[in-house]
Amino acid sequence: MKGGILYISYDGMLEPLGESQVLAYLEKLALQWPIHLISFEKPSDWAVVGKHKKLA
Repeated sequence: MKGGILYISYDGMLEPLGESQVLAYLEKLALQWPIHLISFEKPSDWAVVGKHKKLA
């Protein structure tokens, strides 16, 4: 059994940096490893209706 990757980020995945760099990086790693992501989503980003649904 392979181990997994726990990625903790203060940058939210709804922010441009998180979406363009962190998610792109983790999507590639996910081809080989189980990924668990913990990120800090800012209330202002989370309040945008529908924005967070695209991450699910």
